[in-house]
Amino acid sequence: MNSRTVRFITMGCQMNVYDSQRMMENLSQFGFRIVDKPQDAALVVVNTCSVRDKPVEKLFSALGRLRKLRNQEGYPRIVVAGCVARQLGRKILGRAPWVDVVMGPDHICQIGELLQQRELSGNPVVATEYLEQGGFSPRIGQPPVTPQASAFVSIIKGCNQFCSYCIVPTVRGPEHSKPLDSVLHECQTLLDNGATEITLLGQNVNKYSDQNGATSFPQLLTMVHNLPGLKRLRFVTSHPAQVDDALISRFAELPKLASHFHLPVQSGSNTILDSMNRGYTAEHYRSVVSRLRQARPDIVVTSDFVVGFCGETDQDFQATLALAQEIRFGMAYVFKYNPRPGTRAAAWKDDVPEEVKQKRLEMLVELIEQTMAQAMNAHVGREEAILIEGQASTLHAGRRYRQWFGRTSTNFVVNIDGPETPHTVGVGQLADVRILQSGAHSLVGEWV
Repeated sequence: MNSRTVRFITMGCQMNVYDSQRMMENLSQFGFRIVDKPQDAALVVVNTCSVRDKPVEKLFSALGRLRKLRNQEGYPRIVVAGCVARQLGRKILGRAPWVDVVMGPDHICQIGELLQQRELSGNPVVATEYLEQGGFSPRIGQPPVTPQASAFVSIIKGCNQFCSYCIVPTVRGPEHSKPLDSVLHECQTLLDNGATEITLLGQNVNKYSDQNGATSFPQLLTMVHNLPGLKRLRFVTSHPAQVDDALISRFAELPKLASHFHLPVQSGSNTILDSMNRGYTAEHYRSVVSRLRQARPDIVVTSDFVVGFCGETDQDFQATLALAQEIRFGMAYVFKYNPRPGTRAAAWKDDVPEEVKQKRLEMLVELIEQTMAQAMNAHVGREEAILIEGQASTLHAGRRYRQWFGRTSTNFVVNIDGPETPHTVGVGQLADVRILQSGAHSLVGEWV
């Protein structure tokens, strides 16, 4: 086994995907390369998420499987990173003493140094404290990961919102914006190395403000939009309370800004929104979506919902269904409420029965699937500019071809049929495609 091989197990959101990429960037300075299977790796990094269901159980289940792979020399070394690492800290070693390093999100750019510390001391290393300015670190040289059409750039860490159900402020810490020069340099570096689409990331990107407060998030969007080599720009995630006219106007002004806005609403009931400490009403949310659609008529809005929150009545849930029916989301993540230790709601009575939560989840998912199908069907017959992301093998007229796939500006996947491919098509290029039909979760198109 090569002692400089690593396998990442990444759980959760785009922020964790980005953090894994940055950890690999740091490890590449120490000679590491990625392998596909944990059994082939000298190092396995489990990058954890506290937001999704049963995060602690998923972590220790993964650690139990990894323990069985360890040889007499203690390989693979095991690193636990991310939000659960920050949440549990040294307690992880109490349940899984075979773990070598436990590190929080602020330490992603120090993973190589922490591994060296573990080797020199012979003891597990725990580094989960918050660092000044969120532990942001500039990129070192060129990104070592395989060039892709789309790349993530984190612009702000942490959250100051303190929604009553959410553990993010506890595990990610207070808000810290990445310096403007670092954001622009990172974006340009990725564009120079093959990316053509940038997605700006943060727990609440709307709150971005560079160190002296001179640059707001809408202003940053304009700056990134104008960088050489960019073909498409996205961002995630936003908080409805901070979506202002300046941000909405960018959808009318910036043609490379994608026609997609992920805007978590969580509930359609003002009573539940207030209990969640969301800081807005359902009426405010409707107003934001209406103004977005005025600025960009073809925009697709996607969202997040939590059903079965403490005290949610049938009337509250009906208000959620009504909002979802009215807004007609292009997609939404729907979760049953589960208490998270360290949140304000964890001390409240989880009083909605499990069977009621499940029924409400199924009803809302069914409605979202209907409105998603309608949003996708609206593309049929159109000619769309598709950002090409790659190829997959497909059978066509008895012969096997490499089928291209990409995404619409509205973030729907398009599989492009037929063996004839324009010579100008390649990963990262915008190609004109006629949408022929809509499937369950993707569209089918042909070259124009």
